[in-house]
Amino acid sequence: MLRKNTSRALALLLLAAVGAAAQARDPLTPHEADQVRSTAGFLDRRVPLLLQFAKARLARFESVRAASPRPPDRDNILYQMLSEYRLILPEFDNAVADLGSAPPKQYKVAKVLDKALTELQALNAALLRIQTESTPADLATYRFQLEGCLDVTADSLDNTRAALQAASKSTPGP
Repeated sequence: MLRKNTSRALALLLLAAVGAAAQARDPLTPHEADQVRSTAGFLDRRVPLLLQFAKARLARFESVRAASPRPPDRDNILYQMLSEYRLILPEFDNAVADLGSAPPKQYKVAKVLDKALTELQALNAALLRIQTESTPADLATYRFQLEGCLDVTADSLDNTRAALQAASKSTPGP
């Protein structure tokens, strides 16, 4: 009997894991994923492209949040946009790491990372503005995702600063 119950429990856990994996979705649209794939040999293009996609999620978030009348399924859309933003930034961090380890002569690493740092700071400011301007009811809907977005943005800022510092050290001065 114990073996049957253990088998059932394992089967239920397996089904739950498969269901969760099926619900996980790529934060990029098929067109965006194609654009990222097209940057395979161009690391200096991938970093700004991923930031562009993250900015688009926040722009859509703001558009839906401010829309009047409230669009149907507003709360789900807001939550989804923050969720997608939160999933794009780790991909951005991987692209920054790849670019940071690339030969400095092949790419203008410092220039790309400096611009990325400025854009990340603007994204962080936008998230902080969302946090302060959101109504308590809205925050109840997406507080967890918003805090996660702030966390991954802070991580991306740290990673980009570190990569920029490393690139500046490896680039010979004039």
